[in-house]
Amino acid sequence: GDTTALGEGGFAIVSKTGFTDRLSLHNATVFGARNASTFALTVDFPIRAEDSDEILYTPFLGGGIVADSLGDFEFQIDPMAIVGIDVPLSERFVATARTNVGFVEDGTDIGLIVGVGYTFRGFFGLFD
Repeated sequence: GDTTALGEGGFAIVSKTGFTDRLSLHNATVFGARNASTFALTVDFPIRAEDSDEILYTPFLGGGIVADSLGDFEFQIDPMAIVGIDVPLSERFVATARTNVGFVEDGTDIGLIVGVGYTFRGFFGLFD
């Protein structure tokens, strides 16, 4: 669909806040003809190397909200689901591919985001 920026496409800024190895907040803001921001609490399934504790990749799934700008300081909030995979590039950067499904008033919007995200660890020291 093309009800929100999720379905229309555009440039996205993505981030991930890792509370634990198995619980994260995946965010994205998509800039296009209209802007949309997603906030999803996800359950992560880290896959580790056999000979070390290094995380090779992390599939995830979860749910949250998509906030769609309607213009003139108006916005609409709808539920969404997310599924994806993160691949660590360094301690703070991660390659990510995620599919967001927004359940909006006029139907369903599906968006695919592929890129590099910045990882905030331990929620600023609260969960370290």
